[in-house]
Amino acid sequence: MFLRAAAVAGAGVAASASGLVPSHAATASDLERFLARKLEGSRCPGLGLAAVYGGKVVWQDGMGLARVEDQQRVRRDTMFMLASISKTVTATALMQVWERGKIDLDADVNDVLPFRVRNPSFPNRPITAQQLLTHTSSIRDNWKVLNGLYVQGDSPIELGTMLERYLVPRRRYYSASKNFSDKAPGSHYAYSNVGAALIGYLVEAATGVDFARWCETRIFAPLGMADTGWHLRGLDRGRIALPYRRLQGGQWKSYGLYGFPDYPDGELRTTAGELATFMAAYARGGGPILKSATVDRMLRDQKEPGPWQGLIWYHTAGPGGPLVGHGGGDFGVTTEMWFRRSDGAGAVVLANGDAYGGYADIRDIRNRLIREAAHL
Repeated sequence: MFLRAAAVAGAGVAASASGLVPSHAATASDLERFLARKLEGSRCPGLGLAAVYGGKVVWQDGMGLARVEDQQRVRRDTMFMLASISKTVTATALMQVWERGKIDLDADVNDVLPFRVRNPSFPNRPITAQQLLTHTSSIRDNWKVLNGLYVQGDSPIELGTMLERYLVPRRRYYSASKNFSDKAPGSHYAYSNVGAALIGYLVEAATGVDFARWCETRIFAPLGMADTGWHLRGLDRGRIALPYRRLQGGQWKSYGLYGFPDYPDGELRTTAGELATFMAAYARGGGPILKSATVDRMLRDQKEPGPWQGLIWYHTAGPGGPLVGHGGGDFGVTTEMWFRRSDGAGAVVLANGDAYGGYADIRDIRNRLIREAAHL
């Protein structure tokens, strides 16, 4: 569907239900003018925004359009797809299982899984949860397969079914050369979406509880994240921002509300404020979802693959000191979630666009919110 973008390109996109006003308005604050300018530069229709400080959500807002075709504005309760930020929730679930003694991070995943997973080039080298959490498992993303599994709505294929077909020889999606690296497990970093999906399935296999259900009862409910879900079913679709790509000539193309069976690697949807609530739990040490020692283990530098990597979480330079967090990107989705451990200053930026040529503006928003979090 191709949609006109006149309103998006004009001043109307800078308005929001929660108080942001067009960038040309004399009453707009400096921050509001900055955000409106950066939204235009981001090449995305709308933004969900939040800031944390000292382990608390201190500010949240929305701007731009959640749905271009009917000029529906982003509000505080607008949900966005998170893409790879979802992996931090998936890792949280696995570490909850680890805290309960139901999985050993350094043991063979085959001790838990109902099917056997081995890199065919290294049949005697086990793949471990620790490797999955640091993207060193040697499981590769075969995009010829994965792209073909995108559907409108929720995928009808169960998580375990998809992973067995992908990882077990002679199954439907299996390829020894394309699904696995020629490097031994534990020896080489290679970002792996399928590896992250397997983390989610380990939760199911170790506990007997559906992964999405585990997250609902042990992460979302304790944090009060009522507008968060792995699947479209159960969410108010009318409050979910549609993902878009901006075309030449200023038109927008919506990708629709899509899904895929390896959903723990990127399909979570939530509001900026609720994602900030999740991040704030990490900033204050994990309560009520994890023990502080577990959070320390997840966020510290890992020996493999290097100092930029935690357990799923990443480290990067940022305003006022190093940051920990994660970014994400998918069709019509660009997301950022980062905070400073020193004082808990952090920011969430969720966009319903590809941000082609505009990612620097998304990053600029993130950095300014972090710099000003203490005063918001």
